[in-house]
Amino acid sequence: MTEASNTVTDFWFETLGRDVLRVPKAVHNHASRRISEKQGMRVVSCFQKPLLSGVHDMELWEIGRDEWYDHSRPSGT
Repeated sequence: MTEASNTVTDFWFETLGRDVLRVPKAVHNHASRRISEKQGMRVVSCFQKPLLSGVHDMELWEIGRDEWYDHSRPSGT
């Protein structure tokens, strides 16, 4: 799943030319949160969101283009 997420993140920054990627995640979704941690993302806010199964604690994760390139590219490239 991390590889697919990295591909999507590359597309977001390289093809779409976006400056920042923000992703909401449920606090209890540990696997999804771990992927964001591996990508170098950080939590920028916490909130609650009503979903079909009830109100859930959420986090908004973020990474900027330069941070992504620094984190995802080997040193010296």
